[in-house]
Amino acid sequence: MGIVNKAMHKRWSHRPYVDLMAGPGRCILENNNEEFDGSPLRALKCEPPFTSVLLVEYVPRLLGALRVRTADYGSRVQILEGDCNDPAVIKRVREALPVNALTVAFADMLGLDVKFDTLKRLTHGRRIDLAITFQVSDLVRNVPRIIRGDADGRRLDEFFGTPRWRKAVADAEQGRSATSAIGDALTDFYIQRLGTLGYSNVQPLHRLMKNTSNAPLYRLVLAGKHERAAEFFEKISKIEYSGQRGFGFG
Repeated sequence: MGIVNKAMHKRWSHRPYVDLMAGPGRCILENNNEEFDGSPLRALKCEPPFTSVLLVEYVPRLLGALRVRTADYGSRVQILEGDCNDPAVIKRVREALPVNALTVAFADMLGLDVKFDTLKRLTHGRRIDLAITFQVSDLVRNVPRIIRGDADGRRLDEFFGTPRWRKAVADAEQGRSATSAIGDALTDFYIQRLGTLGYSNVQPLHRLMKNTSNAPLYRLVLAGKHERAAEFFEKISKIEYSGQRGFGFG
């Protein structure tokens, strides 16, 4: 957030931030109940500031907490109640964003929640940089079950926007790709899919975030349509956290 705003606040008069799954605004460490700001409050407190902050949430309990925790920011924050995968909600998001804006959109998923078509609708014809929590744990846990026929794969079809992710898995297992790890192979496939939306600069941050039991959780994926994004991503990759927190909702 800071890198984009510091570099672009004099070049772009409109710099909105969009959080597709905003949550309650604050998070809590499950092991000691320590609270800290989540992405909505981090965005609102960023300096230089985003010109507007648009938060999407549909869970009533989280929505109520989010409204209370962002009330002091007045008209700079707008909260949309609804599911980000609802085309009508994405239409409202796009209507709230100036056409001549540089937008940062965050998809903070606990699973493979944000459908590919949702990102396609959101970003079509717009300058929107994406930050996505790519849930490796969900893939590693469920892909083998889907391949065996023990689980329905339509959720993954919607996440990748195609059933061809199955071929990426087969190629990895049979040594026909750069990696044999399912999580890495599907990360690469997702990057290719973002390329079909015009995202020519995509970088998964190197550190694989893990939980307190050292099990892999997710990797942050950054995507930009302009070549300048690659410079930002390089800077961001140098300031990754040295440790990992186990998150719960606050």
